[in-house]
Amino acid sequence: MTTIGGAVYLKLTPNAWRVFLQREHRSLWLAIGLFSLPALACGSILVLRDASPSNPIFVGMIATLVVTIITAALCYPIAILAHPEPSPPSNSFRRGLLFLVPASLAWSVLSVYATTLLVDVRMNQQGITSLAEGDDPLVFLSLCFFAMVVAILEEIVFRGGLISLLRIARIPASLAVVIAAFLFALGHSQFMEPAGVKEFQIFGLALLLGYARLKYGLKAAVIIHFIHNYALVMVAALFPDMQF
Repeated sequence: MTTIGGAVYLKLTPNAWRVFLQREHRSLWLAIGLFSLPALACGSILVLRDASPSNPIFVGMIATLVVTIITAALCYPIAILAHPEPSPPSNSFRRGLLFLVPASLAWSVLSVYATTLLVDVRMNQQGITSLAEGDDPLVFLSLCFFAMVVAILEEIVFRGGLISLLRIARIPASLAVVIAAFLFALGHSQFMEPAGVKEFQIFGLALLLGYARLKYGLKAAVIIHFIHNYALVMVAALFPDMQF
């Protein structure tokens, strides 16, 4: 798969950089920059301000954000050139968002709630979600900006680049969505205990995002994931005892 991805990228290289200059794509990367800079700034201030036990978490957040931005920048031309976005957005696009945004939130809340009825679900206190329990507004801002920009970048990498590469490799679209969702869920395995709870929640969400990507385009998946993360951050801030 790496060889296929490299070959595709080299093939598209002469035109790849032009994608970032197009108006509809330039606005997305401007939004990424607007959220990334405050996330990096807040995280850096928290790291430099004091030597708290949470410092490794903030350092990890900063490193993760930088690596994810670079990875997304490499994936984006492949995603767009291999499978161009539908334009302009149609009424079906808007109706799809009106259904899929609340569906994503309902799944994230109800899937975890249903699981808590069966097993004792605990947040991993070594994860970034544990930081939301503090009263430091800078910590909250850092988490908020981080959650929103990562939502955009994850869609570019998983529903954009990865699904496009899998389809270029002649893997059926539905199977490509499942593979991308499985790998995406594995990347969130550290947030909840026992193992499998968070993966179950994220896998279902990723399937929904993959469906949105195939039916309405990458932009739809980005919008859904962005609103989803923003809403859950706000809920977590207002109701710190709730677990997601």
